[in-house]
Amino acid sequence: MKCSPDYQIILSDVILNAVKNLIRLEVSHPEGKDRQSMLNYTLLKPEECEFVDIGAVDELPNGKRLFLDIDEFPIVVFNLAGQFFAIGDVCSHDNGPLGEGDLDGEEVICPRHGARFDLRTGKVLALPAVEDIPAYPVQVVDGRIQVGIPLK
Repeated sequence: MKCSPDYQIILSDVILNAVKNLIRLEVSHPEGKDRQSMLNYTLLKPEECEFVDIGAVDELPNGKRLFLDIDEFPIVVFNLAGQFFAIGDVCSHDNGPLGEGDLDGEEVICPRHGARFDLRTGKVLALPAVEDIPAYPVQVVDGRIQVGIPLK
């Protein structure tokens, strides 16, 4: 049976969304956390993280980003209107760098293929990526920015 090109596009979108949803529902973590929440380290309690000082608040002006490596983690810290967000500097679609991507509100857009991720949670928002990226807690203490790295 042949489908018109319009129906093929609709069918392709339906299949892609179904696959995307299945991947999101994949294996649960033994401690009851699903794979997505395991990457959203912002959900961890402060005592479950080691907070690393990365610089003074005034060293990262509004609208700017800072690239750094903490241990083996490549991280990008963003200042959006005085709120700080930290994500892994890697697109889950192709493992390439993500931090240079354009911002659209609280989303970063992969500069190569257009996948979108929420800066607050690391949640994937648009194909071609289907897996979330790490999101790290950020706190400001005495005018210093600190990024939380999970202890486990």
